[in-house]
Amino acid sequence: MSLHPTPVYRARDKARAAENRLRTTAQACRTDLRAFSGAQRDVEAGIAKNLPDVLESIRARLQEAETTVAENEAGARENDGKVLMSDKQGHHKKVLKDNIDYRALARHGCPPELKDKKKEVADVEKEISKTDSENVRGKIEDIEEERLGKTQTRAELKGRLHGLKGQIRGYEAKLNSDTYRNIEEKHRRKMIEHRTTEMAVTDLDKYWTALDKALLRFHTMKIADINKIIRELWAMTYSGEDIDMIEIVSGDDEDSGKAKR
Repeated sequence: MSLHPTPVYRARDKARAAENRLRTTAQACRTDLRAFSGAQRDVEAGIAKNLPDVLESIRARLQEAETTVAENEAGARENDGKVLMSDKQGHHKKVLKDNIDYRALARHGCPPELKDKKKEVADVEKEISKTDSENVRGKIEDIEEERLGKTQTRAELKGRLHGLKGQIRGYEAKLNSDTYRNIEEKHRRKMIEHRTTEMAVTDLDKYWTALDKALLRFHTMKIADINKIIRELWAMTYSGEDIDMIEIVSGDDEDSGKAKR
């Protein structure tokens, strides 16, 4: 009669696979623990913003590891039943002994390797439990409040920027209008016109001053000529001694004429 210890070997393979998965899970837990420690340091520095996600990831991984262990134990019990059935069909005594050993292993505990992995998972949970969650939560709330404040400030600045852009567009539209188009050239022309007018006014002022002086001199000369004629005529026509002569005086005097003795 041929021997078929396949169910037991499969159970062992599943146990080894479970061990490998637990080892991988434990390694992932260690990685998450390092990440959690780093996140905690970041929070203490005031820059951690994703700590809740890290904590949730670690809890999920721990839950996954526990689920994996439970599934492996259930699979081991199922394989126990298959091995017992094969024993009733006449399998070799060694197969029965291996099955009994495996059942004892499943009943009394995991092998040392699996125990070590479970211990690592427990250590991770212990480290997490030591974390001052209230302090971390308070710091997270402070950081969140600061983030909200900066978000509000950013929104306000964005609104002001939008308003300034609107003003710039308005000024650009004015600059492109007929009033302000080619404003530099228009300003240059007006400056030339202003300077020309200013020079013309200066010249006119000089001309007026010169003309006024010329008129004054002409008036003075004519008055002198008239007075000369008056003196000559007065001497010829008046023989009295009470008045020597008469003459016209130009100026601000109240009388237009003046008699001298």
